[in-house]
Amino acid sequence: MKTILLFLVFFIFTSYLNPQDNVSFRFNSGFLTKPFFYENSNQYLISFEGFFMGGIKYKNFTFGLEIQERYFSFTNADISKFKGAWNILNGFFDFYYKPIRYFELKSGIGGGWFKSAINYNSLGVISKNEGGLSFLLDFIFYMPFKYINFEINNKFDIFFNPVFASPYYYGAIRTNFKPFFEWINLYIDIGIMNWFYKNDQSELNTAMFVWSTGVSFDVDFSNYVKDKKIVKKIDKKEDIVKIDKKDDSTRDIVKIDKKNDSTKDDNTKDIVKIDKKDTTSDVTENKIIQKKEDTELLEYQQKISKDFVSAKKGETLLINGIFFDNDSITSKKSLAIIQSISKILNSNKNLIIAIGGYSIYFGDPTKEIEFAKKQAMTIKNILISRGINKDQIKILASGRVYQRETPLEKRFIEIKIISK
Repeated sequence: MKTILLFLVFFIFTSYLNPQDNVSFRFNSGFLTKPFFYENSNQYLISFEGFFMGGIKYKNFTFGLEIQERYFSFTNADISKFKGAWNILNGFFDFYYKPIRYFELKSGIGGGWFKSAINYNSLGVISKNEGGLSFLLDFIFYMPFKYINFEINNKFDIFFNPVFASPYYYGAIRTNFKPFFEWINLYIDIGIMNWFYKNDQSELNTAMFVWSTGVSFDVDFSNYVKDKKIVKKIDKKEDIVKIDKKDDSTRDIVKIDKKNDSTKDDNTKDIVKIDKKDTTSDVTENKIIQKKEDTELLEYQQKISKDFVSAKKGETLLINGIFFDNDSITSKKSLAIIQSISKILNSNKNLIIAIGGYSIYFGDPTKEIEFAKKQAMTIKNILISRGINKDQIKILASGRVYQRETPLEKRFIEIKIISK
């Protein structure tokens, strides 16, 4: 046990210092109370439930160990009907799978220990101290906005005594509210709970409606660290441009009129010049490849220039070839493309653009938007460092989302024309 705890502490610490895109530590815990039961008359009770789960998250999967404690102590208005307490301690091996951003499946299998002392319908005290099997199956539904989500929770236990097996089921619909931080949930459960017990002397069959309130915490340590870094990079709010979905053209690629494509355009004088030395007969294969790449880059810069000239107000250009190295852009090709945009902005002081970055898939729209805005800010800062007025550059409050395995060459930033 000590070895496992030391490993978890070490893993959390390394995840905090060096967060990775694919692997992180996930922590999930919470507690709740059930202020109301209903069977067939008023009841008085004290209840408490708590749980703790620690696990490893890899891409869309989480594998973890969970411990749950459920305690109930209650009596009926008619003390001859129902009086007593029970305690259930569970341990689970948990498996989470999130195939899409708006849905996650949680399942668990493990064992439980049930201890109780209950007097039901004057049958005498039913005392249990038994072990059994326990199962979890939860369905979690995330909303496009971060302030609320929903769950369907199912817990099933079956405890064994020397003669019979006693099933116990709890099912509820949970509504999670996130008023403060994304990783804190304030929630309400509405559901049912039933319990069947039988031994040589007595038999108990009961079902109850129940509602609960509680708080839970679900923290992905790698994403938490990234969020802190991302937020620090976001500029003033007045630089953020919110897109009206009714007339959003961020998915439209500006088309070039092929008829005029062969004509000379004076704007090509603003393109970054590429050194094009004549190759000799003894040129190496690497130089041939480099010359080809330089030619392709020059042609792409010319295309960008023509796109800006032909684009109308409200249209969006899709630009690829800008690659990010963490929080910076260092590749020669990427900087040359940004330099082209810089020259276009410098030659037209009335031109105002909004830049939209892109994000890898996190499964959380808020994280994805912040990640895209961080990339857009990186481009904006480079343009400002090259003499462009910051008022000419806004930041789109949106961005494209790509799977992690999508090649860099197929990822696009967006530039929307705000005014010309």
